[in-house]
Amino acid sequence: MTNTDPIPAGLNRYSATISEYQLKEIKTPPLTQDVILAAIENQKAVPIETVMTTATDGIEGRIQFGRQVALTTGSVNNGRANARQTQQFHIGTMLRLSIAPSEPETMVGVSLSFEAARVSGEGTEDSPPDIATTNITLKQTVELGKPTLIGASTANESSFVFLTISRL
Repeated sequence: MTNTDPIPAGLNRYSATISEYQLKEIKTPPLTQDVILAAIENQKAVPIETVMTTATDGIEGRIQFGRQVALTTGSVNNGRANARQTQQFHIGTMLRLSIAPSEPETMVGVSLSFEAARVSGEGTEDSPPDIATTNITLKQTVELGKPTLIGASTANESSFVFLTISRL
């Protein structure tokens, strides 16, 4: 099947949403999906990034958003003038996703690769800001319409990534 072939009849179509949240404070233990979802609601947290796409049974889809940015990496003074040193960095998000029906009908199998890189912080005149990265690769079964925790990190700023799949 090529990108221009029609999609065969009888296949399910889905909407997939990945949302990444950073929370100010979260009590542990236990750090469960329900505890994290409650903290997101209590803190009225909004996602720092949301990626949405559609998918069809067993057909891998890929989306990518990105750009090159010039960041200051230092400065040089030759005695008469200051010059900024810059370097190009690629920031953005890539998602590869395949969904297959499962049993019971409220479940689907998901194969996913998610990568994100974004500028974090301000940096200084002499050093660039950090580039924060997230990489998640997984195969699992998820419940349709229910946010599923697919990645979390409590280092530095707590970051939580949820996947929600809905049938169209």
